[in-house]
Amino acid sequence: MTPLAAVIVLAAALVHALWNVLLSKSDDDHSRTAAAILIGAVALLPLALADSRVEPAAWPFIAVSAVFELASGRHDLHSRLRDEGHGNRPST
Repeated sequence: MTPLAAVIVLAAALVHALWNVLLSKSDDDHSRTAAAILIGAVALLPLALADSRVEPAAWPFIAVSAVFELASGRHDLHSRLRDEGHGNRPST
């Protein structure tokens, strides 16, 4: 394993552990998840742009995927709030 690969693997493990700690202490998992997706996408964008292996035709799919990911979390949160507003307890 190259040193760069080792650093990437260790960084991923650290981010994963920190993410688990943040979610375990959060009351609003959906908002934190949406924020993490957005921050991760923005943080990794320069790396993706610098990597010549990302084909230009892939960018629309990457953007649509990010939008769907954020929208699905927002839909789940909206459904929970709507159900609570109607007196229904959300399923956990």
